[in-house]
Amino acid sequence: MSKPTPDEIARCQRRTREVLFGGPRTHEKKPGRDWVGNTFESGASRINRMLIDGATWEQLSQARGAVDQHLRFLNERGLPVACCNEIYLFDREGLGVGAPKFAAASPPARPASRNGASAAPPHRTSTYKLGAKDRLVAVVRALATEKRAELERHKEGQSGLARPDFIWHYLLQSFATMGRASGWRGLIGNQENYGRVTYSALAVLTPDARTAQVRQVCRAAGIRMPDRKADFILGCFEHVTRLGSPEAAKAKLLAQPSREAKIEFLKRFPGIGDKYARNIMMDVYHEDFRDSIAIDARIKAISAELGLTFASYEEHEAFYLDVAREAGLNGWELDRLLFNFRPEIESQLGIIEGRSV
Repeated sequence: MSKPTPDEIARCQRRTREVLFGGPRTHEKKPGRDWVGNTFESGASRINRMLIDGATWEQLSQARGAVDQHLRFLNERGLPVACCNEIYLFDREGLGVGAPKFAAASPPARPASRNGASAAPPHRTSTYKLGAKDRLVAVVRALATEKRAELERHKEGQSGLARPDFIWHYLLQSFATMGRASGWRGLIGNQENYGRVTYSALAVLTPDARTAQVRQVCRAAGIRMPDRKADFILGCFEHVTRLGSPEAAKAKLLAQPSREAKIEFLKRFPGIGDKYARNIMMDVYHEDFRDSIAIDARIKAISAELGLTFASYEEHEAFYLDVAREAGLNGWELDRLLFNFRPEIESQLGIIEGRSV
């Protein structure tokens, strides 16, 4: 089916607003079709009507299969669907007609899980693939139970925070794995290469010799974009030097008063963006980052395969944190499940060769 024109989207939105205020549910020009354009008594049309007052996912599924596909169809026509307390309905706020009827109701508080998951109540979300969250929750909840021992072993990496050169080591590790996790072996796992780019090894060199050595090591290590990564490492060396030393940089990082402040501190290092500003601290299971998601290429691929799009990093992270809470996990646990067991998760989701089936 071809994508709707801007005029068709505007008509759908106008007619839906009229329906929400009690207007006729018939199409203006097409007999036998509802105001959206779906044939009366079809599963799609029944869902449209159910979304006026709200329905559970189970009720929507009884009307027709592939509910998420129909919600995507609606979203493409400018008709967002909201979910509040597991009730799905047309997003009245998004359509400019006010909040849902039950928006003022206080949702029950969600109890904190034993592993630090947030106790915040479910928040209202709007997306054209709402079913993706339910599918993800079911898959990762079961997988977390199966992989619990492995998750707990990964948490033991917390000891890395005790390193005096913590910040320098994890900056190097970030650049080694940026774009390809196997780069770790060439830059970090290879002790000869690693020994040549420690902060102390670089500090005794002249600027020209330091530049030449970093570029040579990055190329020898086989990491992606070696010259660009070399520039990042050299820039970080200058930044750490201005801060005083790796130990002083670490102290200033840990003195930041909040997760957000630590993220902003780390983003001042050349080459470090939203993902690695979180991942550096998540790698040591820091308490401020246990409800964080490091959105990387793997998570972006899963989102794309499920048909999910997000306007910002923060919105993308919030979606997966919501998945984690509903699965009884903290963000760190979900992040590590998605990173370490992506093929199993995709298989359980029915994703085959980049297609969601």
